[in-house]
Amino acid sequence: MEEMMNGIFEGVNERLDKLIDVVNPFSFGKELRQSVMTVQGFNEKFLNWAFRYLMKDKVEAEIFVLTNEEGERDILNDLWKKNL
Repeated sequence: MEEMMNGIFEGVNERLDKLIDVVNPFSFGKELRQSVMTVQGFNEKFLNWAFRYLMKDKVEAEIFVLTNEEGERDILNDLWKKNL
């Protein structure tokens, strides 16, 4: 019985941790900034602009964070072309 209760509490704690990440508005911004700023091939000024742009477009930002490295570069290349 004790093992079962510990398992239940562990599951609840995991879900609460995920909920805290969703509720905390800074956690996504931090993750996005880290993802943007580590993409190679762009200068820091552009990456800062891209981060600000993505923070204003939540759907595009979520796609950016969930895609692979090639997808990140593609998104930034598209933003670069829009910015010209």
